[in-house]
Amino acid sequence: KFVNIIPIAVAAVAGAQVSQAIIPEQVLFNHQPFDTMAVDIIPSLGLAVLTALISVLFTKSLRKIGGIAKKSALPFWGRAIVGGRVVGAIGTFMPLVLGEGYRFIQSMISGTFSMGVFLTFVAIFAKIFATAMTLGWGGSGGIFAPCLLIGSLTGVAFHKALLFFLPSVDIASEGAYALLGMTGLISGVMQ
Repeated sequence: KFVNIIPIAVAAVAGAQVSQAIIPEQVLFNHQPFDTMAVDIIPSLGLAVLTALISVLFTKSLRKIGGIAKKSALPFWGRAIVGGRVVGAIGTFMPLVLGEGYRFIQSMISGTFSMGVFLTFVAIFAKIFATAMTLGWGGSGGIFAPCLLIGSLTGVAFHKALLFFLPSVDIASEGAYALLGMTGLISGVMQ
């Protein structure tokens, strides 16, 4: 089983070197340092539980919707049309679910994300469903960028809900919770 690790390591190093030679190094997300305090430990544990639940929901949704698509009598191209139309309909009402969402992630990290707590929770489930429809019904894409967006949405929604119920609590910024949410969801989905 460890025989495959050497070619994988060589390929990873070679790929990183070629990438750096071709494309100048870029920082995907910029942020200022976050002030965290001891009081953030308990909310972070709550966010860890929430991201674990969301990652399980995301994984099960991918499998379930993919299974439904495979049972469909439609040809591959027909399934792709169905998936694309459903995702397009969702995107009409919530454009945040379309694409990788890096622009929205950056706004969450920088604290300029303006969506309210309810719509942020709705966006989490809309992105989960849109990703599952895309991948399950024949579209192309991965799960890394959707995990980043879903995780940051989860962190921001958690932060907004916490401040709604406990407005006087002094915790880290929304951007810090967006990063924590991304970390939690990536950890949960990719194990």
